[in-house]
Amino acid sequence: MTGMLLDALVLAVLFVPAWLGTCWLLAGAGGWQRMAEHYAQGDRPFSGTVRRFQRLSLGGLANYGRCLVAGSGPEGIRLAVVRLVAVAHPPLLVPWDDVVPPTIRGVGPLAVAEFRFARTPDVPVRVRPALARWLLSVPPENRLTRSA
Repeated sequence: MTGMLLDALVLAVLFVPAWLGTCWLLAGAGGWQRMAEHYAQGDRPFSGTVRRFQRLSLGGLANYGRCLVAGSGPEGIRLAVVRLVAVAHPPLLVPWDDVVPPTIRGVGPLAVAEFRFARTPDVPVRVRPALARWLLSVPPENRLTRSA
């Protein structure tokens, strides 16, 4: 019994810092921290609607599979992650004026909508086209474009 308790304690002591470090590295490598420098929601209110457990690819290195909470409202597009991954990932609120119309890349189940935001144009934000259409369903009008 004591050996199992010690094993569990050692696992917890090793796992927690590893998990926190992984979340922190993911935020830095993918571009979330760069985006947070400009778009961290802070205490700004958000009155839109949200969809939980969405997918997002950020930069070229970070994939958030089913842990994105995406929001769309009069204030802009809100991006957040579920609490389990929230270390180093403050909620983002991108005002509509900074949303560059997304480009659809690929076809069928491989299609993605790639957003760029005015203050972080070097960080591509990729979501499924259906989520992009939903995000843009709040004014301004849907601005999806197809790449050549």
